[in-house]
Amino acid sequence: MKFSGFNRAVWRRIQMKSNFSELKQTVDKIMSIREIILTNVVLIGQTPSQAHSDESKSNSIRSQMFLDRLAETQPDELTTDFHGNPLALFKGASARSHPIMLVAHMDTALGMESECHYQVSEDYLIGPGLIDNSLGVGVLISIPDILKTLEIKLKSDLVLIGLPESLRDSNLKSIRNFLSAWKSPVKAAVCIEGGEIGRLNYFSKGMIRAEILCDIPQEIGYTDKYGLNAIIVMNEVINRVLAIRLPLRPQTNIVLGEIHSGYKHGELPLYARLGFEIHSDSDDMVEDTFGRILEISDDLSHKFSAQIRLRKISSVKAAHLHFHHPMIKAAIRVMEALEIKPIIESSESELSVFLSHRIPAITLAIAHGLNPQKENEQIFIPSIYKGIAQLVGVIKAIDEEGVK
Repeated sequence: MKFSGFNRAVWRRIQMKSNFSELKQTVDKIMSIREIILTNVVLIGQTPSQAHSDESKSNSIRSQMFLDRLAETQPDELTTDFHGNPLALFKGASARSHPIMLVAHMDTALGMESECHYQVSEDYLIGPGLIDNSLGVGVLISIPDILKTLEIKLKSDLVLIGLPESLRDSNLKSIRNFLSAWKSPVKAAVCIEGGEIGRLNYFSKGMIRAEILCDIPQEIGYTDKYGLNAIIVMNEVINRVLAIRLPLRPQTNIVLGEIHSGYKHGELPLYARLGFEIHSDSDDMVEDTFGRILEISDDLSHKFSAQIRLRKISSVKAAHLHFHHPMIKAAIRVMEALEIKPIIESSESELSVFLSHRIPAITLAIAHGLNPQKENEQIFIPSIYKGIAQLVGVIKAIDEEGVK
């Protein structure tokens, strides 16, 4: 796959002359606006990440907070696009340079529908949804203040985009719609996540996200205490799924991620739901594995006389940048200068959509966190400044490389 926007010869010259060691000096300067950064994270994080039933996600409190905070930084353009994505444009010094996009998904893994409260101490920020991804959004809307503090003036336009609909059934709807409507060239994109610092994603595996639903039919008005049990049926489904023989090449995995059933200790459950993902380097292998799970569902549905259904929620195609791509080399150089150890793995997220549009993109994370996907998620505040310095270093490297 050929990606536009990078002049490799120019990149090599810049990597030779760039003094990445200066990045360490930026950490102290970023710390000087600690209050601005933490305020943005707290204000974003404490607002509901999911819209109420009577409002669209584009008009959610979190989307409005995103716009309100960026309005104070005086962007050249501030709007919500046709698909409900809040965004801000900061024009660069060169009218000929293609834009750099920074994005962060605004929905959280915990799916909060009401306000919550964060605890802030000297070293820790504590609260739900921080790691995935309230911290990432808070840092995104802090970028204009950060660049101003560091006295960085970019040649490229900078587009900051909040993505209200990414997780679960949304199937990356926000970024898919945004890029389908964006017709101009893009120099590069960086997807921002809250944690774990060191995360460097530059490829996506093929993926299908799906769920298996089990319903036990009820022909009488009460539950037979010793009848068919949805948990037992789903246990048989899991055993059959785990027995599927998967190849090492192309590497293929089934990840069982969610299970829900029952409502009372002494009552047989009549419903169960299993959520899972299929990952593979091969798109064909993903589809083949999905078909085999469908056969299992049909077989056990007849065996137990239960309603077992397989529902596809979302999918992405495999895509990647090569490791020798200049953008990845620059990111690793920045991390090395800041003594950050790269954690390289696939990401079936907004990154995959950028890569499918042949836009060079990576995902970076900001801080060290604890207790992910729990109500008491923790972010180690001192790590935030190094994570932001990393992001700034990558933005500068992208901005300086020039355009074909």
